[in-house]
Amino acid sequence: MGIMQRDVLLLASKGEEARRIARFCSMAFGDVTVFHGDWGDPFPEVSFGDWDYVFSYCSRWIVPKHVLSRIKIAAINFHPGSPQYPGIGCLNWALYDNAKTFGVTAHHITPRVDAGKIIEARLFDILPGDNVQSLFDRTHTHLTALAMDIIGGIAAGRALPTSDHLWSGDKKSRAELDALLEVSPEMDAEEIARRIRAVAFGKWQPRVTIHGNVFQREAAV
Repeated sequence: MGIMQRDVLLLASKGEEARRIARFCSMAFGDVTVFHGDWGDPFPEVSFGDWDYVFSYCSRWIVPKHVLSRIKIAAINFHPGSPQYPGIGCLNWALYDNAKTFGVTAHHITPRVDAGKIIEARLFDILPGDNVQSLFDRTHTHLTALAMDIIGGIAAGRALPTSDHLWSGDKKSRAELDALLEVSPEMDAEEIARRIRAVAFGKWQPRVTIHGNVFQREAAV
């Protein structure tokens, strides 16, 4: 049995993880159109042809209506968060909430972000010692596996799974996520500890603003 020939568009973030998904799509479908982008990059020019499938993997772009309207079979997003955490900063909010579980979600793309019918969600435990780095690593391991299973199933001719999971929780804005970095002397020790756990990751560190002067916690070595 040869490669299933489909017109496939992949929108993905940058980095080795995204390139791995792109290689997998090419192995599954042959010639795949791929765009990698970062925050702030303009949406790529895709005003040509109709697509059988559009896959969005940690993409920085919202798929516009004129692209969605030309999809013949399905547009699927692979979301690095559980259905309880739509939108941005999913794992940060899960850590801040002291959530017991987290997960990854595959869902149909609609004009509303993180609102389409869920295809599959995979949940796993958040451990007491988890921080942003450890939860990020585990989340993306699960996300890669979910994407490969869904894409591989399509290429093998299997029907998409269906899930009883529903979206819940508020979609947080980038401004709300940025505000989570802020700590102050008025906060109690527990609140500050929750914020540190939720946001400390490389150059992203909690900060204190005093009379307009910003003091940022030094990143751990």
